[in-house]
Amino acid sequence: MPFFLLLLTLLISVSAKAATTSLCGIRIEGSEEIKFTDTEKDWLCGTAKNDAWKSIPDNQRIFFLKSFLQSRAYHQAQFTYEKDLLLVQTGPKSHVQKFNVLHAPPVWDWKKRRYILNRPFTPNTLDEINKWALRRLQEHGYVCPQVESRGIIDEETFLLDVNAGSPAVFGTYPTVGEEDLDPAILERFSAFLPGEPFDIRLLELSSTRVLNEDLFLSTYYDIACQKDGSYSIVRRMIPAKPRLLSFGVGFDSEGGALIKSTFKQARLTPAADSLETSLYASFIEQYITFNHYHYFLDDLSSRTHLISGAKIRHESESTYEAMTYELGTGVSFGKEWSTATSSLQLGPYLTRTDVIRGPGPYRIDSLYLGTEVSLTSHMYEYYLADPQKGWTVTFNSASQVEGAVANEDLHRLTLRHQVLWNLQGWDPPFLILGWRGSIGAFILPDGFTESSQIPINWRFFMGGDADLRGFARKQLPQDGQGYLTYIYQGLELRAGDVLPYNLQPLIFFDVAKGGESSMKLNSALYYSPGAGLRWGSPIGSMRATLGRGFVIDPVPNDVDPGYQFFFSFGREF
Repeated sequence: MPFFLLLLTLLISVSAKAATTSLCGIRIEGSEEIKFTDTEKDWLCGTAKNDAWKSIPDNQRIFFLKSFLQSRAYHQAQFTYEKDLLLVQTGPKSHVQKFNVLHAPPVWDWKKRRYILNRPFTPNTLDEINKWALRRLQEHGYVCPQVESRGIIDEETFLLDVNAGSPAVFGTYPTVGEEDLDPAILERFSAFLPGEPFDIRLLELSSTRVLNEDLFLSTYYDIACQKDGSYSIVRRMIPAKPRLLSFGVGFDSEGGALIKSTFKQARLTPAADSLETSLYASFIEQYITFNHYHYFLDDLSSRTHLISGAKIRHESESTYEAMTYELGTGVSFGKEWSTATSSLQLGPYLTRTDVIRGPGPYRIDSLYLGTEVSLTSHMYEYYLADPQKGWTVTFNSASQVEGAVANEDLHRLTLRHQVLWNLQGWDPPFLILGWRGSIGAFILPDGFTESSQIPINWRFFMGGDADLRGFARKQLPQDGQGYLTYIYQGLELRAGDVLPYNLQPLIFFDVAKGGESSMKLNSALYYSPGAGLRWGSPIGSMRATLGRGFVIDPVPNDVDPGYQFFFSFGREF
């Protein structure tokens, strides 16, 4: 026993041995070696590059050294001299043990902030927290808040004293910069309404919309705050070239490598009409589209425009292969709400579908009226690259009438939704709950539950990363004939900022039913629990999931499910 106690004492003494850092007459002892930057070394030791800095007085070196150690959370350093040697005992590192915000407005729940306590007690940490507070106040209605930050070293406490000022509302803002387009055009992209509570994210979202339209190289809102609390906001912009060629790449385990290229000719007219050509290719789908966008109203701020286009699409799924040719024109309307944006698009489309492989009919011509209605919250749109809150709903319909190219009345309806919650509102998010779903059905003439006029690629299939993640892509129904009615719902619980390297584990549960008849579901219930991992990499989101498929009350000759793995780069929940 005495031997083991001696060994334990020796190990403790070795592990507790101070690390030593030596340079130019300075010896620093502490719990870790101090690594100085080249600039810091010049300030402590002098440099031959500048005559004024060749020799550093001792009092100046101590002043610099205190600052450098404080930036590393050493606030209890002691300095002594031993002949010509400056001895430094760093003492223990300080960490934030208490955090408080004074005079915060009730609308801002600052106590939801994570990752402040136990962080190194450094000026950089205090500056980061100060910037975070300013940002959150600007997101909650205060344009030019003032935040005074203080660090109480002896108590290891950070204090923020807030003077938020009066809450503000949005107004109308002038545009400055090079103008080769009427500034009224920019109002099409505004994500805010005059008179609504101020939120800096909506200014940024407005700028993002303009950039996505490729009208300007740069655009942003500049906020100038005055000492008396007043402020001014202007929109600044730099025009872009009218022609833009872009490329994008991705990958997923269903379609393999994904490539998309877009050529856009913008600003064709003073109303900012544009012409766009897109090419997309994967192993299972390829298409090319041509679209012309024409803003025909005198009101240049209006979102109303005509979309005329053509599309050629090739699909090669496991159960069928088809070519689709489509011509159409439609009118699009848009409206901004206080918390969301909406759009409506409708118009006639002439299509021809040729089925190369799979069940017939093998050629179908159709003239249908297509409709799309979408409603998307501002927060869903703002956090699109890092999904954490908000919602979106989209309704689509395609209706054809017997005698107008088509051979019978037919209506195809779908409704899709997605909702995201930052559970408990933690900042940054701790857990994110996602709920997505879709419903689809064909409405046929009275008395009919089946139709021979529905091409295979119009029918509904389930299975894959887009819905039932415990089944292979479009594995349901087993006979490969497609559904005429279906319903799908899925839940996903994902970790937020918890693990290092932005890794986010997740669990999910998907459930669905389908039916081969119009407005009727089969008895079989398909569901798939599973788990996965999301990585928000610097070049885009990567996701991997492993699900297990199950069937309750299967139909005859139903699928025999198993495990299914999916990987994607660039796709979100």
